[in-house]
Amino acid sequence: MLHYFGSVMGLKTQLITVMRKFSGQSTAYHVRGSRLSDYGQDSVSSFHRDQTTKDTLSTCAKLFSQVPNNEPAIAAECMDHLVAGVDTTGDAMCTLMWRISTPEYAYVQDLLFEELSTIKDSFDPVRQTAPIAVLDKLPYLDAVIYESMRWRPPVPMTLFRVVPPTGAVISGQAMPPGTTVGCQAYSLHRVEDVFPNPDVFDPKRWLTNDAAQLTAMRAHFWAFSSGGRMCLGHNLAMVEIKLIIAAVYMYYTTRVTAGVTEESMRMDDQLTSGVPHALTCPLEFVAR
Repeated sequence: MLHYFGSVMGLKTQLITVMRKFSGQSTAYHVRGSRLSDYGQDSVSSFHRDQTTKDTLSTCAKLFSQVPNNEPAIAAECMDHLVAGVDTTGDAMCTLMWRISTPEYAYVQDLLFEELSTIKDSFDPVRQTAPIAVLDKLPYLDAVIYESMRWRPPVPMTLFRVVPPTGAVISGQAMPPGTTVGCQAYSLHRVEDVFPNPDVFDPKRWLTNDAAQLTAMRAHFWAFSSGGRMCLGHNLAMVEIKLIIAAVYMYYTTRVTAGVTEESMRMDDQLTSGVPHALTCPLEFVAR
């Protein structure tokens, strides 16, 4: 879609940048702004200069063999990998920690601490977290993470697919071959028959004893997409989030600071909309 609407999207970004500048907001609008772009292009230029004869296995090396003399395109591809593998996980944790740091949801921290305290002997005194095999057995930790990514998926936008040559039937509608279709986590996560009161952050919904309801929720949970092109790193992302959330809330409580508001943390109009509108989320950490 970027290929077809690149110029329109570029114009939109420029207009939003101007609007943000005049309103006194950061102009680093698109995800992490120009710093990420500069980093990607500088890294690819450096690789092309110093490593192309030494490295033949990395993604960057393979791209240079397939798309020679096009550093901007290769930088864009590498940046996509960086955003997908790093930013999305960070954005998920940012949203989770912000939500449970607000007064309304501070009780979630207490419940997490109670559950984590049941495995306190498993916490490493140096790493200050527990083995993932132990953390995987904690239902409330699991519920908080699932609910956070349901309520505010890091990538909520439409992910496009093309109907194969055989055609397809989607929701009872026949789709001819070559048709561009799409689905988005934001909409799936707000199907009210599956997630009652979908706009409410409610971890306990994942602790239901209703097996059919839980199956339906897991089927509609689309934070990592699904199928052959789902997120390759979804298991790694869950490990990272569990290790860090356990380490934080076993030893600390967190509170929002004065500048963190519902408005500053609202979803921004970007592919990775887990990015706070204000592009910042300072929290206060208090040792237990």
